[in-house]
This record gives sequence, structure tokens and C-alpha cells, in this order.
Amino acid sequence: MKNHLIYRLTTIGILFFVFSLNTAFGQIKETKVISAPSQTETWIGALVNAAGENSINGVNVFFKAGDCSEPDIVLVKFVNTNNTDVLIEWANGIYTLDKKWIHDERREKQKEINIQPGKTTEGNCNAEKSQGYSILKFNLNELALGLDNVLKFAPSYIEVTKL
Repeated sequence: MKNHLIYRLTTIGILFFVFSLNTAFGQIKETKVISAPSQTETWIGALVNAAGENSINGVNVFFKAGDCSEPDIVLVKFVNTNNTDVLIEWANGIYTLDKKWIHDERREKQKEINIQPGKTTEGNCNAEKSQGYSILKFNLNELALGLDNVLKFAPSYIEVTKL
């Protein structure tokens, strides 16, 4: 009888411990990746595939909040690690804190850029349309969002073609 009681109390204790851990870890929430914009802020890996990676066909994709004169700006950066030129085509998209993918649903690539082998191309606040790099800077208002809900830059229909 005494052994049976010890067994039950031990089992209940273990179940309580496991339940406590599950409850504690279950309450961990996704935290913001970008917050107050700053030009010195580090670049963050974008989501370019279902595995959550930021690399596609030898090109690494990054983003950060832009400290520009206009609010809610995201800057994009591409690093070509290939030994050939590449053509990158995509449409802007954002993965939000509430785990929604907001993107242009027209199912078409709206932006494209060529990058030479081993080169890095990044957006900046002063990008002019004539330079061709203004496509690496976009306002979240295009997607009806603000920086306060951004978890990751997640371009849609992204494709990298080696030239």
C-alpha cells in the first residue's frame, strides 16, 4: 500500500512538472525582428523559402528597417555568391508577427535586378529611380502595413536565374 501511494505521488509529480514546462514554453511568443529603424542596424536574413532560409540559388537576401525621412520603409539587400551574373525577380512580401504572409497576390514578379558575380547590392534611403536601386527600398504602405507588425521580409515569387 505504501509503495503504491509513493508510485502515485511520483507519477502525479512528474505529470505536474511536465505540464508546467509545457505551459511555460507554450507562452513564448514570436518577438519582433525589426523595431526602431536605424541605418546602423544590422541586416536580417529574409524568408525566401518554406524552410525559413535566406538563400536561393546562390543569392543571400537580407532586409532592415530604413531610417529614412518617410516612415515604414524596408530596405533590401542581395549578395550574389555565384561566379556568374544573376537576374533576381520578385514581388515584395512581409511575414507578420501574427504569422500572416502579406504579399501581392497577382502571382507575378514585379521587380528585377541584375547582380554581377560576388557583388552585393543594397537599398538605401537616398536611392534614386534613375540609379535602378529604388526597387530595393519599399514603403510598407504598399502592403497596408507598418513596421510595428513586421517579422521578416518574405518576397513572393522570387526567382534567381544564373546568366
